[in-house]
Amino acid sequence: MKPKTILFTFVIVISMNTDAQDYLISFSGSGASATITSVLVDNITQGTSLTIDGTNVLHLVGTITGIETKEYLHNSKVTIYPNPMTDLAKLEFETEYPETSIIRILDLSGKIINQTRYNLIAGIHSILIYGLDRGCYIVSIRMCEKIHSCMLVSMGSTDGKAKIEHLNSISTIDEIRTDGSIELKNETDFTKGTYSDILMQYNTGDRIKFTGISGNYKTVVTDIPVQNKTINFNFASCVDPDNKNYTTVTLGSQIWMAENLAYLPAVSPSTISSNIEKYYYVYNYQGVDINEAKATSFFSTYGVLYNWPAAMNGHASSSANPSGVRGVCPDGWHLPSNAEWQVLVNYLTANSYGYEGSGDDIAKALAANTNWRFYDQLGTPGNDLKTNNSTGFSGLPHGVFDSNTGTFRNSTYYAPWWASELGIVEPTTGGSMWRLVEYAKVLFNTQNPFSDGQAIRCIKDN
Repeated sequence: MKPKTILFTFVIVISMNTDAQDYLISFSGSGASATITSVLVDNITQGTSLTIDGTNVLHLVGTITGIETKEYLHNSKVTIYPNPMTDLAKLEFETEYPETSIIRILDLSGKIINQTRYNLIAGIHSILIYGLDRGCYIVSIRMCEKIHSCMLVSMGSTDGKAKIEHLNSISTIDEIRTDGSIELKNETDFTKGTYSDILMQYNTGDRIKFTGISGNYKTVVTDIPVQNKTINFNFASCVDPDNKNYTTVTLGSQIWMAENLAYLPAVSPSTISSNIEKYYYVYNYQGVDINEAKATSFFSTYGVLYNWPAAMNGHASSSANPSGVRGVCPDGWHLPSNAEWQVLVNYLTANSYGYEGSGDDIAKALAANTNWRFYDQLGTPGNDLKTNNSTGFSGLPHGVFDSNTGTFRNSTYYAPWWASELGIVEPTTGGSMWRLVEYAKVLFNTQNPFSDGQAIRCIKDN
């Protein structure tokens, strides 16, 4: 006989905001792949995230507003063991009819650590709980419009990423008669008909970033859900000659790389520069060994800095839309012209990506929510980083190779990217570029010398 611990005689009931919305989000794939391996979901507004299987449904539910206690139903068939647990615990309960059950793990403040909804057959169900760090938790099951809860003590030490996993269901229904009554049968292993959707707290107006993954493909979509919907990931092949696959993001009619180009056919120290010859730099790396340069944290985080000749790769300047300048970009992609950058700005401005939902102050929407140096002005990339990156563009402060001083500088607060055309002010000495700065609310266009090293974001060919 297995030892089992009977649930405590009090439960915690989470009361939901009656004005909050409740949406089901499913996922589909198109383009280079129709299948979805997994989806990373980031609620940018709240600063929360979770990863789900691509075949699951995301259930967005309202925010928790409070905790109240109710008397526990002593005759319910719910057990959890072992308790205290070390690595995992098994939750077992019975449902008399096919129904939806919501299982939650909460900390003692009432904050939901993880929650999952299962559509279950009538029967006895086994659920595994694991990944809990050392501490006390509340496990609750909502079924038949009633909530059953218990205290679970974890003695383990894990990564703190709580998991809820359906193990099996044993059917207790033999058949449903024509009069609607049911005939119970002996316990038999039966899992068909059991599936889950994953719950996430959501307030009306929250912007969510969805990152769809399908094998080597990865693409980003952002949305403010207002109804049940299917998020489609248009997977695009973006592979450089080093066989690196890049994350992409769809913004309006354009598909952009969501990370800096990292193709590195050669590398040079900051003591060497040219406005004619191609040069490639990795921030703060002062050698010529490609493998050494690729092993640095700056390369893995920020990619490569290219001078103008390396970026253009023999192509002439172009102000067209699309530019038609492949340059150093992967096959099927090209360097964006000023006109294409402006299309991006116009789209974000028109679709409420500006700070506080209006205007062309879109810098925060493009800036990543890590690595930016603090700045005290609201609406800038350096202020309140968790609210950055509502577009999924993930612009990082990669800095620049300054050929005038022969130094790498401005990492943590400066992010310039080349465009495909000559500079407007002094076209004989520099190329056009667009940049984010920690203290500026807008993405703006200027120029830098041909010999400077800057990052590249490629855009997909039509």
